[in-house]
Amino acid sequence: LGITYPVLVSQSPTKIIKLMDELGNNDVDGIPFSILISPNGSIIERYLGALTPTGLDKLIAKNLRPS
Repeated sequence: LGITYPVLVSQSPTKIIKLMDELGNNDVDGIPFSILISPNGSIIERYLGALTPTGLDKLIAKNLRPS
């Protein structure tokens, strides 16, 4: 598939729903649900719904800080 970033997969729906709640997807418990994490580990973006490669590029570009 060419995926070069971490992807979470689980066989336990209960564990996934709990983790999604902890990560901020607690209003609708929808999937797909993506988060963008900064190098220091803080969540800087949450996205509910299908995310295209272009959409992911836009989220990353929006959150890049000039060095």
